[in-house]
Amino acid sequence: MEISDPTLAYLLVILGLTGIGIEAVTPGGFIPAILGIIAVIFGVIGMVDIGPTAIGLGLLLLAVAFFIAAVAFHLYRPFSIGGHVVRGQQLGRKLGYPTANIRLGRRTSPVGGIFAVQVHGAAAEALPGVASLGVRPTVNGTEPLLEAHLFDFDGDLYGRRLEVEFVQKLRDEAKFDDLDAMVRQIDRDADEARAILADRRPGAGQDPVPLPAIEEVRSLPVPG
Repeated sequence: MEISDPTLAYLLVILGLTGIGIEAVTPGGFIPAILGIIAVIFGVIGMVDIGPTAIGLGLLLLAVAFFIAAVAFHLYRPFSIGGHVVRGQQLGRKLGYPTANIRLGRRTSPVGGIFAVQVHGAAAEALPGVASLGVRPTVNGTEPLLEAHLFDFDGDLYGRRLEVEFVQKLRDEAKFDDLDAMVRQIDRDADEARAILADRRPGAGQDPVPLPAIEEVRSLPVPG
């Protein structure tokens, strides 16, 4: 394949960088990155054969600048996951700590565990909370799930789209011997998350949403 038009060569490189940038900002799809790499390769080969032009180099430098800016913005802003709230097993509600559940679907999260979080979409202002992101080993879960318990919130969130910002990791996911032990740990997680989020200025960034913070539970069996 020969590229004789310098504009086409530069456009291929620009489109290629755009595809790679999309994958860097929203990882998991792979197709934008693969197509981007192919476009960059063909574009660079074309530029080598045709020779550089002032306009083409200017466009290329502009594309590189936008690419770097997009990646830098993604890397230095707080990590967040958004999605619609779906129905779960209702275990958190039974334990006294209802959660907003968001499925990851085909997305792959680079983080996991228990977090102090802030969430947008549940109310006019962002709300603080504690969240779990993982497979829930204590209840023999297998599907990665984001569960967020909003502090001092009482409302129906099913079907609502939320954006959960991960403010600080509290610990890794763990498997407990029974629900009583899990509840005691979640109580500690909730207290720690409240302390962390209390120092954040309201309105700065997104707001926290907690996970199933659980109070007293009477010898509930762990689902087999």
